[in-house]
Amino acid sequence: MHGGVPLGSSSHHVMIFFVDGRPHHSEHMEVRASVRSLGLAPQAKSLEPMHMGSTDTYGNYFAMAGGNPFGIAIELRRPGERNWHRVDFEYRHPR
Repeated sequence: MHGGVPLGSSSHHVMIFFVDGRPHHSEHMEVRASVRSLGLAPQAKSLEPMHMGSTDTYGNYFAMAGGNPFGIAIELRRPGERNWHRVDFEYRHPR
């Protein structure tokens, strides 16, 4: 999956899925993510489609070492649309 699990314990799998009442509504979207630790440059990658039951799921691996919070931005664009849609959130490792 996504070229294999990267070496090291700092790799985390960022995964999103879409729930919509219309079948295959979110298939073939362009999905990308950037992950940024406080004070560091962001890692930006495309999220690749994954087959998980009947949901449209996308994911990829990101290095997320240390105890700082991480800012994660997800951007998506449906086929035929010009504009990207974005959502931002914060992730903290469990203690």
